[in-house]
Amino acid sequence: MPNGPVDVLCPSGMLLRRMPLLALVAAAPLAAAPRIATDGADFLQPGTQPSPALVFEPAAPVCQGCHGQYRDSSDVEPWDGWVASMMAQSARDPVMRAAAAIANADAGQSVETCIRCHAPIGWLAGRSTGADFAALEPADLDGVTCHVCHRMVDPIGRAVNPAADAAILDALQTTGTRPDGRCRGSRDTACTADADCGAAQPCDVAAGQGRYVVDPQDRRRGPYDIASIPHVMLFSPFHRASDACAACHDVSTPTYTRQPDDTYVLNDLGQPHPTQRPEDMFPEQRTYTEWRASEFAATGVVFPDGRFGGARTAMLPNVVPVSSCQDCHMSNAAAQGCVVGPTRADLGQHFFAGGNTWVLSAILAQDGTSSGLDDASVAAAHARTADMLGKAADLELTQAFDALSVRVVNQTGHKLPTGYPEGRRMWLAVRFFAGTTLLAEDGAYDATTGTLDLAHTTKRYEARHVVDAAVGALAGLPAGTPFHLMLNNRVDFDSRIPPRGFTNAAFAALGAAPVGYAYADGQFWDDTAYAIPAGATRVEVTLYHQTTTREYAEFLRDGTPDGTGPAVYAQWEAAGLSAPAVLAHVERELAPRCTRADGPCCGIAEGGACDDGDACTSGDVCTAGACAGAVARYDDVRCLLDALGAAPACADAPKSFARALAARVKGVRSALATAERLAGHGASARRVRSALRRVKVALAKLGARVAAAERARRGKRITHECAEAVQGVVERGRAAIGTLGSSRH
Repeated sequence: MPNGPVDVLCPSGMLLRRMPLLALVAAAPLAAAPRIATDGADFLQPGTQPSPALVFEPAAPVCQGCHGQYRDSSDVEPWDGWVASMMAQSARDPVMRAAAAIANADAGQSVETCIRCHAPIGWLAGRSTGADFAALEPADLDGVTCHVCHRMVDPIGRAVNPAADAAILDALQTTGTRPDGRCRGSRDTACTADADCGAAQPCDVAAGQGRYVVDPQDRRRGPYDIASIPHVMLFSPFHRASDACAACHDVSTPTYTRQPDDTYVLNDLGQPHPTQRPEDMFPEQRTYTEWRASEFAATGVVFPDGRFGGARTAMLPNVVPVSSCQDCHMSNAAAQGCVVGPTRADLGQHFFAGGNTWVLSAILAQDGTSSGLDDASVAAAHARTADMLGKAADLELTQAFDALSVRVVNQTGHKLPTGYPEGRRMWLAVRFFAGTTLLAEDGAYDATTGTLDLAHTTKRYEARHVVDAAVGALAGLPAGTPFHLMLNNRVDFDSRIPPRGFTNAAFAALGAAPVGYAYADGQFWDDTAYAIPAGATRVEVTLYHQTTTREYAEFLRDGTPDGTGPAVYAQWEAAGLSAPAVLAHVERELAPRCTRADGPCCGIAEGGACDDGDACTSGDVCTAGACAGAVARYDDVRCLLDALGAAPACADAPKSFARALAARVKGVRSALATAERLAGHGASARRVRSALRRVKVALAKLGARVAAAERARRGKRITHECAEAVQGVVERGRAAIGTLGSSRH
């Protein structure tokens, strides 16, 4: 290995500087050759590059003096919330350490890309060896520290950003390490600033792989314009934007390139990715991208119950939309951000609650109070996690005859579940009872062994990544082998529920499409049907989420080349086998089991939707055990007119009557179309009512013609049954026109 820095030129023209390991740390012990002979060049990414000149002092605990523990029995102080989060503990995370050990054995020097986001201060200062964590200093273990986030610079040039950012980004441009993006209105147009996009702006950052930019000077940034403070503070709108999360909450494997058939092929090794576009790399995680393609990012979402947003959505019913990552994961509180600072109505709480239910306990057991954790702070953090998971989804149950439909509604701004796919899953557990006797169960979980009954679990929500045959042959693994995060190059299955605003085309373009499962455009829920067993009187439905499955824990235990795997397995056991968390739970009494022969309202609650069997009615509901709808729309009236021509009672009517009937119906249709057109174009209520009166007149003339035909001489006379059938349609049509005139449908 050379003793000086090595400049590597990407095919795209980007120049990246690889710091030689010997220049930064002592040589690590020799290890077995990796399955795939990658090196540091394969994982080079744009953004601020490692340099011993980058200094992040004082260490994170010093921030506690002003930003923590100044309120009794409260964690709203920024430091107090942060220290008990997975952000602060990301470098100590034993699951990550074990997975990284396997990753390094699978692909040489790949762990450097893990350290880039899990221990960013150590990586930025050049203490990442690319082989292990041995060179990290104690302060590096504080994970994503105050310094990292508050010295981050928006990688995209925007007029609202601090003036100091321009020189930092220009310096990266000179060395070829500036992250770029794509114009939102023209996805094929590269950009590094909003101004590059013209009418197609803004410029959306190319997310992931730790492509963050930090200020080389100790100038801290945040969402407030503060004039007097012990350290330099710059106002930065970026810190309220989801883009601040983009660098580490999308992860792509840059050793693979997407092909036209959506397969992923291993690159030529020893060089960076040929395009450096994340959507051309294998999609390990797409949390930020899922959000960006959602309704949350586009317009925001209003939750009347104010479940997300904290203080800003606390007045119920809430009318304030939530949009950004921060709105949910750093919800607002009315509090001080500093011991000497003012109380702010919109202080972002630094809890960063997500879906990890047990690893903080393992870190406390592993590192003790040197981690900044204690029993109380871990318990409080776990309570916040349970609260966040409880807001993530809703359950809706509908009984129809002898079937139960269970709907899971994703209330988050990304897939549910999202993030690191290995070992995470969500599933439905459904239990039918006769009184207190269990009759049938789907989705049973054995808490003593951590085993989910996969053979009898109808619905699981998870992603499964595996190696394909070509990579398996190179790595000495069977095709379809799961869990090897640096080798995985095929999404075998992905049934996770998409967020509001989902479209198949957008998610497919970003490498986040469902696989082996289907969701329609706009669908942010999933329905599952269960047969109700005979005699069932009650049902219990629970939606569970599990952070680490038994299968993944065993993979880590058995697959690590060092002692990290057995250690984390022991911690997993000690923490209750990553006990599943309840996202939602519903218990319901069941109507008597029935079939369609028992009527359309059997098993349907009062006011519930049903089908009255009449194609020309809408809004069918069950009332007092009877299902009925109404002819209340223009389409409903047209349906009635269509039925006239096919009325069985008039099948033998004289041809002269049939011709007259068709002419009258045509007149009614014409008048109806005129009224609908006026209503659709916003005409005055008076003009619409006048047009609808003409429809009623046309229907009246039709009725008169029918009455005359019933009295006509033999040969031209229609039967009483035919006349009655047509007059019934006429009366229903006239009643519907009255409804349309009052409602303006």
